[in-house]
Amino acid sequence: MTAEEIIFIVGGLLAGYWIVMAMLDKITETSAKTVAESNKETFITQEKMFHEMPDKGNNSYDENYIPANWFKILEIAESASSEQIRVAYKQKISQYHPDKVSQMGSEIRDLAAYKSREINAAHDYALKLRQEL
Repeated sequence: MTAEEIIFIVGGLLAGYWIVMAMLDKITETSAKTVAESNKETFITQEKMFHEMPDKGNNSYDENYIPANWFKILEIAESASSEQIRVAYKQKISQYHPDKVSQMGSEIRDLAAYKSREINAAHDYALKLRQEL
């Protein structure tokens, strides 16, 4: 192999490496923007929920609270059976239980406490509708 061939091969490898890295940077930049936008939307939604909490900072449970859309809170059909209600309740409360976020900031803990109260109220109301509570 001559010196010209070696230089040509090395130059081709460097050019290929440069092209691949440039394409990867574009892909990474695009996906990072998508993730950042998604996280921003989630954060804005959670901030709105937190600031719209009726009893912000109050950990008491309002027994008279009746969730009008209990089935949306539990993410089940309005005609769901009692067993489906219980299963949905267990799944949702395991996601939002305050003990899971006890090491995080106060805003996150307050949001988890609010969501837990909302889930508990939806569960209680759904079972009252089914006359099982």
